[in-house]
Amino acid sequence: EKLLFLDYLYRTNYIGTLDTAALDESLAEAYIAAAGDIYGHYYTEEEYEDFRLSMESAVCGIGTVVGSADGGRAIAILHVHSNSPAATAGLQTGDLIRSLDGQTVESLGYAEACARIAGEEGSTVTLGIERAGEPFTRTLLRARVTADVVLTRIYTAGSDRIGYLRITEFTAQTDSQFRKACEEMEAAGVSALIFDLRD
Repeated sequence: EKLLFLDYLYRTNYIGTLDTAALDESLAEAYIAAAGDIYGHYYTEEEYEDFRLSMESAVCGIGTVVGSADGGRAIAILHVHSNSPAATAGLQTGDLIRSLDGQTVESLGYAEACARIAGEEGSTVTLGIERAGEPFTRTLLRARVTADVVLTRIYTAGSDRIGYLRITEFTAQTDSQFRKACEEMEAAGVSALIFDLRD
């Protein structure tokens, strides 16, 4: 009754224009928050699509994990996802992205530069790359990429080969990638496995 009365007051006395869609979204968020359900969360249609894709480890862009470098004047490539535009273009871990589409990372700012690299599926971006001090450019076609959530490496200790598997996050792809990684480790003849589940 309180909500209906408040709605009546605004609709009859408010001199501005009510955005009913925004009101509906805010009411839904407030309802769940007031219920005290720590596991409940309201998503708009766009937010839910982003959440669904993140749970599938599907992202749109060039297929890299990145970090800030050179005081925010460059974007460091920390990992290149398999079967991604970045992998196809020959980008490597350790490469520095200095510019995109003719604008420097320094002038754009790190956050804005990362957002622009993501872009829309099917569009292109030209990156200015620095590798071991040598500059070059690559033009990449952005695509939907399934992220690698299980990362592997083999270490040698004397005559032993030790497999290292790191799970970066749990998504719809984690199980299949984990099984594949274990099979590859077994085929490689490792004598022990280390599972890293740290954040």
